[in-house]
Amino acid sequence: MTTRPIRKWLILVIYLALAIFVFQLWLRPAIDHNHNKPLLCLHTMVTGQAPCPYVRRQLIPLIIRGVNSALPGAWRQSLTRMAQEDQRLAGIFARNPIEPDYFSEYIIAAAIVFACLVGFAYAIRLLFLRLYSGSALAADLVPVFALLWLPVTFREANLAYLHDFPTLLLFTLSLYLLAGQRWSAFYLVFALGCLNKETFILVTPIFAWYYLRQMRGSRMLQHLGAQLTIFAVIQGTLYWVFRHSPGGYLEVHLLGHNLYVFRHLPYDIISMLVLFVLLGGLFHDWQHKPRLLKCGLGVLALVLPLAMLFAWIDELRAYYEFFPVVMLLLFHTFSKYALGESLPSREPIASKPAAARQEQS
Repeated sequence: MTTRPIRKWLILVIYLALAIFVFQLWLRPAIDHNHNKPLLCLHTMVTGQAPCPYVRRQLIPLIIRGVNSALPGAWRQSLTRMAQEDQRLAGIFARNPIEPDYFSEYIIAAAIVFACLVGFAYAIRLLFLRLYSGSALAADLVPVFALLWLPVTFREANLAYLHDFPTLLLFTLSLYLLAGQRWSAFYLVFALGCLNKETFILVTPIFAWYYLRQMRGSRMLQHLGAQLTIFAVIQGTLYWVFRHSPGGYLEVHLLGHNLYVFRHLPYDIISMLVLFVLLGGLFHDWQHKPRLLKCGLGVLALVLPLAMLFAWIDELRAYYEFFPVVMLLLFHTFSKYALGESLPSREPIASKPAAARQEQS
């Protein structure tokens, strides 16, 4: 009875320590170097002056504005004085396009983003428990595995986007809720995700693929209609509000950055071996991996051609929607060979064919 609470507190301490480690890796280059867009100039995001499409990713800026307005004015003034008078902080502000007047917003932003990172650790643990019948040790190690992989996605020139860690948290939660047919909570997370980033709509094709032939046609159409309506209303409203902001909705990068990347990829034997190991980890024991993860990887394969056109193909943070999918597929293989534990897929109730569910009832 006493060991269980101790175990939970120990796990929390481990997750917090790893989250702090990852968070400082994510934030340090934006602070220690004079980048053009640390936190994409947070004050421009908070005030709605950032270029498109970033300015339309409003979930975190809205929360920051709400929390900051609720703070007593004396607190905000004290934080501003601290930013102006503390030599170390003054040096940071001098090296970056950061304004001391927005120091309270930076503190709030850091707290929110860090909380999302910790939340992601618990969310991917929940998703693992939903999809696998694994041991308690395996469930506890999944967040450690995912957090340690996360810095691989960091690039020095493209760090500290406010919406990145919220994307990890919300998309992982949406997959967990989708698999369990917890629709009320799913649509709340879906709406928040669409407000956070327009690419959250990628959960819709995963839903459609996952429930194909397993949900009545009329029911599926209702869900698809609801998701597309929520997305259209939120994104349409944001598009209208920020219609005069600079920047465009899409930028073509195929013939510029992406062509350069393909020409300069490392084709040495070590790189090919690493790629082979990663692909092997993804597809090994494929028949025993959860169907939801297979659907997610399938949607990623469909998205990659679009990414080659409209995104930096080597900017791994642009694929955060699929990060929990890839991590759990890799962990399945890691658990088999490193932990000596084969993880049986626990197909959720939602994945049973409708006819079979009716027979059981």
